[in-house]
Amino acid sequence: MTQYMKAPFNFVPLNNKVFFPDWASQISHDIPFEDGESGTIELELTAMTPIFVRNGHTQKDADEKNENYTSFSKDTDGRYFIPATSIKGMIRNVLEIMSFGKMRFKGKYPQKEIKDIDLKSDPFVSKHHLSNIPDLSDCILGHVDGDGNGESLRGRVHFSHAFCTNQENVSDLDLKKITLAEPKPSYYPIYIQQNEDKKNKGKVYPKYKSYEEGSSLKGWKRYPVHSNFVLPKDSVYKSKNEEDKQASKFIAIEGAKFNLKIRFHNLKKAEIGALISSITFHQTEKCYHSIGSAKSYGYGKLEVADIKINSKFSTTDYLKTFETSFVHDVEKKFEGFDLAKSQEIKELIVMAQNQNNKQDGLLEYMSLDKKDFKNAKDNKEFLQKYSVLSGVELKSQIGQKPATQEELIKIQEQLEFERLAKIEEKLKAEEEQIAIEKQKQKESEALLAEIARKKKQEKVEAQKRKEKQVEEGLAFLSDVNDFNASKKRIDQWMKKAIVKVIPNEQHQFLFDALTRFYNDPKNRDKKKWVLPFEQSHVWKKISTWVGSETARQWYNELIKN
Repeated sequence: MTQYMKAPFNFVPLNNKVFFPDWASQISHDIPFEDGESGTIELELTAMTPIFVRNGHTQKDADEKNENYTSFSKDTDGRYFIPATSIKGMIRNVLEIMSFGKMRFKGKYPQKEIKDIDLKSDPFVSKHHLSNIPDLSDCILGHVDGDGNGESLRGRVHFSHAFCTNQENVSDLDLKKITLAEPKPSYYPIYIQQNEDKKNKGKVYPKYKSYEEGSSLKGWKRYPVHSNFVLPKDSVYKSKNEEDKQASKFIAIEGAKFNLKIRFHNLKKAEIGALISSITFHQTEKCYHSIGSAKSYGYGKLEVADIKINSKFSTTDYLKTFETSFVHDVEKKFEGFDLAKSQEIKELIVMAQNQNNKQDGLLEYMSLDKKDFKNAKDNKEFLQKYSVLSGVELKSQIGQKPATQEELIKIQEQLEFERLAKIEEKLKAEEEQIAIEKQKQKESEALLAEIARKKKQEKVEAQKRKEKQVEEGLAFLSDVNDFNASKKRIDQWMKKAIVKVIPNEQHQFLFDALTRFYNDPKNRDKKKWVLPFEQSHVWKKISTWVGSETARQWYNELIKN
């Protein structure tokens, strides 16, 4: 019987459980991990088939399909380049699959033939895919919370543009005009998992599952690489004698090689291994990435031709660390997990390898003119996993030669050694800091002691000066020429001498000074001196110094005589 069902794309099964790293909540751009590393990865990419990546066009360019829209991405100097965002998206998708990450959904999934379906409330995916907890790709590359239900996380890996390194050898192909239309998600024989009739390969049993029956999504959509690229003919569907506006126009380039640099900051060793794993398909032989437009026709097949890492260890060390720690962590959550035998990993790898596609495995769109879509449904056909289609087989197992038990023990010992070395380094730094703090404290104490000594010395010297002034008594009055000027100095002397009344032995100094003040021809306050004793403020002040009796006696001697 004729097989109608085929497609240039397929799906990697969606994992029911999601791997969430234990260190997700500890990620910080300010406080590095104890075992965090920074460095660079340089890649050389070779386009194995013609490639087209569009960048920098406006909506007007898209509407007019002008030269800016149809030409390959270029910088201001005319150099071809693949934008960093395109490279990051290509690597991220592989990383999400290989690390059992989350599939992201944006609101409702529009269908024309059925009602709108809210994937976040209807049971089409495991609840783990709807979690706000960062998965491994989020931890490494960051994520933006588009729905406002969680927190955004800035990535610790930055991609450069991939610039062409051999532009003089690159050929511009002719303008292509291709319709890239494909089955809509409402065509559930392709997009929904179906139960297969055990007696009839590729047929459903007993009937189709649709969105309304609470089935499961097929998984991650990917375009298998083409083993033999054939330049497609211009294919434009006609509708009412008008050219189909859905046709995509572009000028691809051929024979291009690109270089880019990936910078990472504060990544754990296992995270670096995960990043390298997603770039190299865990060092699986003869695997290719796909990028840009028209992947369904075989365009954009990329080979990682060379990878250089500038960090502490080799790519193999990082990969083995990732494999060891990842498998160890995942086994706690995924019962019976085996990375090499994982169906998800198997489908990813077979789609990245050259295949001898034939019959139902042909990478072609079904024909509208031949009514392939209707015939396939009438024939109860569904899109099978890529690995079981005709001419498709797993060419090589994932990864390098599996680590032996001795190697795994050695890796664990190395990790433990590095952990202890980090602790020792931290303790040494803390001891040095304590020594510095102690030295600072010692210097501070010495400074305080010196300040205290100086203050004490100053106090002693001040006391000596005071005692000397007290000892000298009121002899200083011989240098004073005015009563008003003497008052303050006499009061200060009495305070220092700690006396309330001037001692008798000092009276003669004071009386001589008072006599001189009174008889001074320049004395403008003489009238105040000669007032009756009880009314004179001058003699009232003198009374506070020597007592009323002595003051009255001096008054009589100076004024009345």
